[in-house]
Amino acid sequence: RYLDDLPLAKATTGNPVYTNVDGYHIYTFNNDGSIEFAPLVIQIPAEYFLVGGGGGASKGTSTQVYGGGGGGAEGKTGSFEISSGKVYAVKVGAGGLGSTTNATNGTPGEDSSIDYIVAKGGGQGNANGVGGTSGTGYPGQSPFGQYTGGGGGGATGNGSGYTGGAGVGSNFTGSSLRYCGGGGGSSDGASGSGTDGGGNGAAQYGVPTDGRANSGGGGGSSRWESGRTSAGNGGSGIAVIRYPTTYKPATITGSVTQQIIGGNYVYVFTDDGTIKVSR
Repeated sequence: RYLDDLPLAKATTGNPVYTNVDGYHIYTFNNDGSIEFAPLVIQIPAEYFLVGGGGGASKGTSTQVYGGGGGGAEGKTGSFEISSGKVYAVKVGAGGLGSTTNATNGTPGEDSSIDYIVAKGGGQGNANGVGGTSGTGYPGQSPFGQYTGGGGGGATGNGSGYTGGAGVGSNFTGSSLRYCGGGGGSSDGASGSGTDGGGNGAAQYGVPTDGRANSGGGGGSSRWESGRTSAGNGGSGIAVIRYPTTYKPATITGSVTQQIIGGNYVYVFTDDGTIKVSR
């Protein structure tokens, strides 16, 4: 006999009599036979969508050089196997901070991870007007004239002019959303547009915006002068895990929402946490 929180025997010979008494599986053999036990650990097919934190934007170095927008994070989609009973750590990267003083860069976004799987954060916007490089390596725009700062690179495209580079799309959360875009640059006369979660840059006396929360978008940049507003922060990342409802629901910690979409449990992490699936 053995505890019934473990699976039934995988196979038997000799026609044993099975009973369940007081929380035990019991196999009684009246003849010669054999028993094969099911594995204690199973591999559960799962998929993920993982986004790092967006890069923080910068303020410029002079009245003629405005700050660069933050770079968008990496956004990764893929599959992996969950080992039943194992606790998996989930880290959601914070967005980088926009610079608060003149002639200083922003800070990079943090990486996000699910166990060994990592999505890189976006690069910082630079005070010399160059937009941040994305977590996937797409560069930001360099200054292209006086009174300009370039847009940050996105997960799938370069920053271009004042505009942040393109990001990625996903419907893992049940809604079709865009993520990992670059933050907008700034200029004397135009507000650079952030893309796919990236914040907008500021025109001469305007106010930049942060990257959208849980989007991995870069922050929007601003001009340099004392007393002007700080540059925009990068958007935080996100981690989404889904697997079929034919398995047990997970035990989770952290800031997590659970949904059932298309025959899958879907767990959306907006902060650090853990996930474990029992057999």
